Amino acid sequence: MTRRHGESWFVALPDIESAPAMPSPRPPGGFKAQSSRISYQSGRTWLVGSWDQDEVIHATTSDRSIVLLGSISASPQAIRDSLHGASSVRALDPLMAGGSFHSLAHDEEFVRVEGTRSGTKRVYVTQTGNGWIIASHAQLLAWVLNETYSKSRLASRLLGVHAGSRQNTMWPSVSTVPPGSFIIANRGAPFATELARSPQESISLSFSSGSEVIREELRQSVKAHSSNASLVSADVSGIDSACVASIGLECVGQLEALTMASRDPGDDDLTWSRQVVGELGSAVRHTVIEPAELPFFYDHIDISDSGLLFDEPTPTILDIPRQVAGYLDMAKLGSRTHFTGMGGDHLFTPLPQHYLGDPVMWWKERREARTSIGVGLSGIIRGAFSRRTYSNWLRHSAHAISSDQTVPDALMWEFLPSVPSWVTTDARAQVAAELLEEGHDLRAGKLLDHLQWNSVQSGTEALRPLEQATAALGVHLASPYFDDRVARAAFGLSPRLRYSLRRYKPLLAEVASPFLSDKTTSRNTKGMAVSDEYRGLEQNAEKLIQVFTNSVLSREGLIDEPLLRRLIQWPTDPRMDLGMFDQTLAVEMWARAQREEEVQWGRV
Repeated sequence: MTRRHGESWFVALPDIESAPAMPSPRPPGGFKAQSSRISYQSGRTWLVGSWDQDEVIHATTSDRSIVLLGSISASPQAIRDSLHGASSVRALDPLMAGGSFHSLAHDEEFVRVEGTRSGTKRVYVTQTGNGWIIASHAQLLAWVLNETYSKSRLASRLLGVHAGSRQNTMWPSVSTVPPGSFIIANRGAPFATELARSPQESISLSFSSGSEVIREELRQSVKAHSSNASLVSADVSGIDSACVASIGLECVGQLEALTMASRDPGDDDLTWSRQVVGELGSAVRHTVIEPAELPFFYDHIDISDSGLLFDEPTPTILDIPRQVAGYLDMAKLGSRTHFTGMGGDHLFTPLPQHYLGDPVMWWKERREARTSIGVGLSGIIRGAFSRRTYSNWLRHSAHAISSDQTVPDALMWEFLPSVPSWVTTDARAQVAAELLEEGHDLRAGKLLDHLQWNSVQSGTEALRPLEQATAALGVHLASPYFDDRVARAAFGLSPRLRYSLRRYKPLLAEVASPFLSDKTTSRNTKGMAVSDEYRGLEQNAEKLIQVFTNSVLSREGLIDEPLLRRLIQWPTDPRMDLGMFDQTLAVEMWARAQREEEVQWGRV
């Protein structure tokens, strides 16, 4: 299996004479050159973009057509049967296949486009004078529209990305389709967004039967991502990645194992990686990237050097050269698909909110809940009697942020971090205004459902830039835990069965038990590379101080530059939160990269 270098993409167009045209055959930002086109029965273009042949299934009936783009476990005939059996394109099953893919369909009246509920595949839309345009990336629509980003939305991203901010993109004319929803558009008329019809999660599965279902969905996901491959590669350090690697070896027969060692003396990933490789056997070769071969944190923060452009400013974009350091080695060894264990934490590690919503679960592990995640009896009582809807909670949070107060019921719906000390009063006001706007009509559903999928979507926000960067190397980065059917299988068990603060990921250990020894599945540590980040900050302090001297964010009145420069020099100051600093730095470098692209393409 060979893959062309670059990110796959699509743009969907209406069935009208005056449909918009693409500005050039190669979008900027690391996308593949346009190579594919699918037409309506009228002969007009429906889809234009670029994807490899093993990434597409196209099926038709007499009056309907469907295209799946991505990693797909179903056969073309199975997809054709799903298309034929649905009462309309509105009623298509979003879980018709395993894997991770966009689903695009049309009949004689409507076009339907859907991504994944996990957020691995997103959908964006804009309205033009000539109808609508739907795309796989917000950046693509900004390029088609020749639009610059909204400076007012830089402020809201200083707090990171949460369920509310996912309703907006960085470009005012580009709207996002919320994960778990699909877009329905008249083939030549304005569009309307509808919630996808998705199966409800069951909480009736037992521990043993649930683990079997999860294991089988992981197997189908691995097959979808490794279609036609004779060799794949995988991370192997944690139980999450080791489980996926084991299934990858089972499905493909040959595996290259990868470990990126850490400078952190407390990081034991390499020790556990060698344990896993020894258990997997002689069909596995192990590559270790030594610490001296890895860049420090903050060594390569100028993302414009990579030629990549991203839909969102997330901290992942600052660390891509270090994160993908071993993937090029895997490609040289013949791997075109690399598996990660990302998403395992999001499915199998408890959130504080799980205990707030379940007093019985808290009572059984009350000592650990108090010490490990800070949930005591008073929090349980408040959670049990709180009747705040998500929109109401967002509005109250907005008022708290604007007045520099603690967010009420901060652990109820999701975690909104405290505003960093270097963010200005004006920026606070802008963040609060966006939260108030989002709070009017945001649909969150049930609390547990929201918590579970919001956690997953926060993970895929960080994943997508890595997928884009590895695609530029000609490698497909696969994270099966983030596939919808795998996540739904995990959510089919009640939190009481999935989580424990007394044993590390007990459900995942059961899933992995046919492949890995008890010793491996009993690991209860996790490599965090904390000292690596602090050393990187020390090594690059002078460069970072220069970044925050006449920065974009300062010119927009969003940050207190002198304070931030002092904190870079004194990172042990309690006002310095490295996570929030990384988010601020990501927003700054994202804005700079966008500015350079705008100059190159003559937008300014």
